[in-house]
Amino acid sequence: MPLLGFISNLSAIAELLGKLLQHIIGIHLSIAGRKFLQEFAGNPDRFIDGEIQNRLEKA
Repeated sequence: MPLLGFISNLSAIAELLGKLLQHIIGIHLSIAGRKFLQEFAGNPDRFIDGEIQNRLEKA
């Protein structure tokens, strides 16, 4: 049954794409986290003040 082979191949390709996407997202989040820490590690109050300001603007 060629159809079963085709479906099996699609499944394998989808699984590989899913793993690749998870890897890309992981790298992106790692870079974003590193930038976040570099920016706010020296001055945590700046982040807290920014969050308070954001919430006040939304209200």
